[in-house]
Amino acid sequence: MDIKAPIKDEIMEIEIKSCNNIDFAKIALSENKLNIKFAPNGTGKSTIAKAIKYSLAENRHQLEELTPFKFKANNPDNKQPEVSGSESITSLMCFNEDYVNQFVFQPDELISNSFDIFIRNDAYRENEQAIEDIVVRIKQLFSDNADLEELISNLKELGGAFKLTKTGLSKASTGMKGLAGGNKIQHIPAGLESFQPFIQCSNGVGWIDWQVKGYEFFDLSDNCPFCTSDAAEKKEQIKKVGQEYDKNVIKNLVGIIAAIEKLGEYFSDDAKSKLTMITNLKDGLEKEHEAFIVSVKTQIDNLLEKLDKLKSLSGFDFKDGEKVSEKLPSYRIDLQFFSELNSARTAESVASINTSIDDVIRRAGDLQGKINIQRREMQKLIEKHEKEINEFLAYAGYRYKVQIAGQGGQSQLKLLHVDHGEHLSGGSPIKPSSQKNAGSGC
Repeated sequence: MDIKAPIKDEIMEIEIKSCNNIDFAKIALSENKLNIKFAPNGTGKSTIAKAIKYSLAENRHQLEELTPFKFKANNPDNKQPEVSGSESITSLMCFNEDYVNQFVFQPDELISNSFDIFIRNDAYRENEQAIEDIVVRIKQLFSDNADLEELISNLKELGGAFKLTKTGLSKASTGMKGLAGGNKIQHIPAGLESFQPFIQCSNGVGWIDWQVKGYEFFDLSDNCPFCTSDAAEKKEQIKKVGQEYDKNVIKNLVGIIAAIEKLGEYFSDDAKSKLTMITNLKDGLEKEHEAFIVSVKTQIDNLLEKLDKLKSLSGFDFKDGEKVSEKLPSYRIDLQFFSELNSARTAESVASINTSIDDVIRRAGDLQGKINIQRREMQKLIEKHEKEINEFLAYAGYRYKVQIAGQGGQSQLKLLHVDHGEHLSGGSPIKPSSQKNAGSGC
């Protein structure tokens, strides 16, 4: 009987020199077998993997990236990263942790764009488009209507200038900073009347800034820093401009006045009259003025909220169990509850919006059916993917599980530990419970 001697393992010995924190290392790899190397963090596993990768002919130019820091400033012996013994390796793939960290273990979800990956398949997109076709006329009002877009932009500008607090208006908001001290553009402080043409010009803010900066040079001489003529007698008057006027306050005031003027026709006559009076006050705001601004601000915010909902209307806006025919009327805009914005111009814009909503209401049954189909198919996909991923994690020995959680299009793949009920946020790649040291492989 012919007995053959056992085949010896083919061992590849690779030597690595002067690579990052490694002065010299020798690593043995068994060919045609899975090689697993364990070591504490920071010992050089990733450096070894990169060194072998860079030793390939097509990557040789990258080997110098591993030059130790101690040799970058002073290297009298001209030591360079070296790798030998890897010549027989012709191809190599290396785990890219940066790529994984970019898409996996995100702060809010386990995988970036997990909804698109797991839920938004071809069938989902087809039904999503069917829903979009029903509500498209509402959205077209925004995309094809420059006047409406301008209205929204101007409302946001004026509404954003004021911030509400529990007690009223925030004193730190730009609107309050502009109005709190009164309108010093219209009401020139005593002694500064000669500066009126400059303060009230179209670029009064720029002039104030220019004048205040120039005054800083008055300490050098009694002569005017602008024309060099004797200005000793007018020094205090010129100084007073900087004391009475702050360019940022004036800039905020000018911005508020401009925003109100741009919205002019969208305010009721009474509201426009009151706002004009408020912006022209000599001594600043009283409580009744602030209360009126709060009312205007609240109505602007409420109208913008309704417009934003209409602009992004989708099947996800209807919660499970809600009847489309009952909820759609709530999207209509009733101007009797927006008294400060109840004008002929606003009514004209709102009428077209309400007409488009009424058209969708007439198709409520069709829309309800499409939404129900979307919701059922989405739930099936969630259950399918959760089951498959969690079975894999259990078989692999990971004490983790996943859950697709969130409302509608905001659903995300979340990570949970089996011993903890809350979703985990961020983190690093998960390891089996028995694994303490990270391995690096290529």
